[in-house]
Amino acid sequence: MFYVYAQNNSNARFDFDKEAGITHYVVIEADNADEADIRAFEIGLYFGFAPSDCSHCGSRWKLAEESRLDPEETIEPHMFLVEDVPSNRDFVGKKEMCVHYLNGTKEWF
Repeated sequence: MFYVYAQNNSNARFDFDKEAGITHYVVIEADNADEADIRAFEIGLYFGFAPSDCSHCGSRWKLAEESRLDPEETIEPHMFLVEDVPSNRDFVGKKEMCVHYLNGTKEWF
């Protein structure tokens, strides 16, 4: 299954880390939501407020179960990409989605 983490633009900025694979949308392949959250944390996502987050805007990331677009469905990355990823000039080279596969590889879109 694939879990989509959509980054909140907290404090009027997005985090981007090409090496870690952090961008506007981070997609993680995992067997369940708990595993996806663990992998997301290892990549560098965090859940809850960080000192750099805006108390008005909210925290930057939500746990997988809080982020699911439809609790009855899983999402394949290409399905999400085609319909839901907007163009956003804030990201270098339009790298707005990074898919982290179970085998450890990453793919950028």
